[in-house]
Amino acid sequence: MRQFAAAGGLIFGLALAQWSDYPLVGLTLVAGSGLVALFLRPGGPLLLASLFLLGFTFGAARVQIGEALAPADTLSLLVGQTVEVTGIVAEDPFLKGTRLRVRLDIESVAVEGETRPAHGGLIAWLRQPVALGQGVVEVGYGDRLRLAGRLEAPPVYPDFDYRGYLAQRGVRAAIFQPEVVGLDRSVGAAPLRWVYELRDGLDASLQRALAEPQAGLARALLLGRRDGLSPEVNDVFARAGIAHVLAISGLQVGVLLGIVLAASTALLGRQHGVHLLVALLFLWLYALLAGLSPSVQRAAVMGGAYLLALASGRQASGGLILLLAGAFLASVTPSILGEASFQLSFLAMAGLVYLAPLMASYFEKKAGPAGQTALGRSLIQGSAATLAATVFALPVVAYHFGAVSLVGLPATLLVLPALPVLLVVGGLSALAGLAAPGLGQALGWVSWLSLSYFLAVAQGFAALPFASFAFTQIGAFHLLIYYGILAFLLWWRVLGRPAGLLGPVVTPASGGVGYAGSAALIAIAVLGMLGVFLWWSALQPPGPYLQVSILDVGQGDAILVQAPSGRRLLLDGGPDPAVLDARLGAELPWWARRIDLLLLSHPQVDHLAGLLTVLERRPIGLVVETGLEGESAAYLRWRELMEEHGVGRAVGRAGSRVDLGGGAFLEVIYPEGPLLAATGADLNNNSLVVRLTYGDVSFLFPGDIEGDAERDMVARGLFLGATVLKVPHHGSATSSTSAFLQAVSPRAAIVSAGGGNRFGHPTDEVIGRLESAVGASRLYRTDRDGTVRFQTDGRRFWVETER
Repeated sequence: MRQFAAAGGLIFGLALAQWSDYPLVGLTLVAGSGLVALFLRPGGPLLLASLFLLGFTFGAARVQIGEALAPADTLSLLVGQTVEVTGIVAEDPFLKGTRLRVRLDIESVAVEGETRPAHGGLIAWLRQPVALGQGVVEVGYGDRLRLAGRLEAPPVYPDFDYRGYLAQRGVRAAIFQPEVVGLDRSVGAAPLRWVYELRDGLDASLQRALAEPQAGLARALLLGRRDGLSPEVNDVFARAGIAHVLAISGLQVGVLLGIVLAASTALLGRQHGVHLLVALLFLWLYALLAGLSPSVQRAAVMGGAYLLALASGRQASGGLILLLAGAFLASVTPSILGEASFQLSFLAMAGLVYLAPLMASYFEKKAGPAGQTALGRSLIQGSAATLAATVFALPVVAYHFGAVSLVGLPATLLVLPALPVLLVVGGLSALAGLAAPGLGQALGWVSWLSLSYFLAVAQGFAALPFASFAFTQIGAFHLLIYYGILAFLLWWRVLGRPAGLLGPVVTPASGGVGYAGSAALIAIAVLGMLGVFLWWSALQPPGPYLQVSILDVGQGDAILVQAPSGRRLLLDGGPDPAVLDARLGAELPWWARRIDLLLLSHPQVDHLAGLLTVLERRPIGLVVETGLEGESAAYLRWRELMEEHGVGRAVGRAGSRVDLGGGAFLEVIYPEGPLLAATGADLNNNSLVVRLTYGDVSFLFPGDIEGDAERDMVARGLFLGATVLKVPHHGSATSSTSAFLQAVSPRAAIVSAGGGNRFGHPTDEVIGRLESAVGASRLYRTDRDGTVRFQTDGRRFWVETER
């Protein structure tokens, strides 16, 4: 209890000093009273009160002295000015769509030509790919960046105080889409740089082995990188009440620690404690690879304390270790006490320590003989752990987010059994892919099954109409009453009762895995999943159909063609790599990684940017483009990637023809020979125009051509007829002239445009002409209908829309 009192006082002092103006004079009086009490009566309740007061004094002094000694944040004083800043990339950059978020620790700032030292944190949002001079660069941890732009205050969103969130981390300024004027490589700490390089390699390995959305889910669970998760996937997991599974925390770390303990004990035995040292090294290596987020730090600290308890030959109190870990982390970074993630992780662990054993004991008694079997105990422990964590954390979820899930408990119980298989096989897949991509992809097949199971459970529960409940008036007073009652009940029932560190996940008796199961069980599960995969793959018959999917990628074009022979063609990629990855993952079988033919209609960002990750992650047979040179950073990166991966390149001209097999073929109609003289090097009017034909059904894809190119083709007498027209230039008023539509004479038309785009595409004028040509019922739009799929047997065609 002495350690409890001191650690509790320390945390209370850290919190009170941040959220009030407690003076140092008061701290002196508190410390003095504590010392006097220790001198007069060194024992009993007075001793505990004295230790609490001393802990409180040290906590409050830590905050106030730390604030007094901290260098002034000079950067925040320059908000609103145009500056040139120099700083070190302080953490792993975060990619969101086509923007790269970089956290910098600032070294200097130049205002109106005068450079002076500066302190403070800065968040920079860079265009991706990052342009520097006439080339492109990759930005990583430890790089020194020089950026020019206007400093802004971080935004405050209606449902999230992003400015306050960053301020807690020492960041009070932001710069949006600055110019990168300089970069010095790798001036940060070498060990961390090596870890991040390994992390990047594992990340790339996972993305080569898996398609979206499974790849994004694996990256989140194994590496803590959630940038690959689409908003739709995040929303599904939130409504299903299992978003906590996506954040690496005590759950994943506890499962992995149990598996490593079991393996190291089996291989090395228990003598001399070498197996514990191996587990400790693995624990902190994984924490580094996962990005050392606050939740990972907490879990690693607690796991290390648990291993220390095992090494000393006794199991320490779980509650004490939890409190000491929290006190240690809060002492290092006091601001985490106000973060929702810290509060939720701490409370969930407290539920595992104090409430889960009581619930498990009660459930076992009620279950009778069935509760004494291995399966029964496993289910009871998993249910008790999940329910206990939920009881402790639920009010804080409602307080911070205004809603709670009503199906989180059953959803969590269903996904947890797949977690050990996913972590073990997914980790092996990532490691194997570094040396042998083929082996990594083979192991990725097993990971795909467990990841798909995860998604299916989340989607099923999220679809229920009663999945979540919203709260509008949950305040600090309500939390105080709730946790006061809970503390009283637990004090009455649990006082003096020892508890395990990680509840049902890791126990000292086994030194291995609780609900996670044994290594043999994991092996059986892996083999079973592999068998299901092999049979399921073998029973997928190829069909004599051509499928054309106009993908909903926002304001841009991306068209996927799957020929009857199984060959795959991708025409353009839209403006956002993450969106294209998600769309391809939804359209293609998960084992189908290769793109046989990649066409770039013209080198503009809304057609090109999404293709960059396709070049990085998928095998490509051949690239066909116009031969025009682009000037954007995305185009420079495109050329670099083709050279790095040795992708074959051809220039498309009228008369070029590609046999896709099974009776389907692609032909280039335009441009003919020299580029269109009327507009010189205009990218839009010199787009590749191609026709895809299968039997009596054909599709015309004219890129972004405008009226000049349309009139030129009609004047040349080119045959433009097609069954389905992909409307040129997103339905712009400068395209889809009457003469062009008459020459094509389509039976259906599809416009690829982003909802609410700033260009007003498609225009009312073009919509009127298209409806006159094909009828309102045969005019499709991705901004309204989502992804639109055409399927044909060569005689008829069918249309399916996403919405």
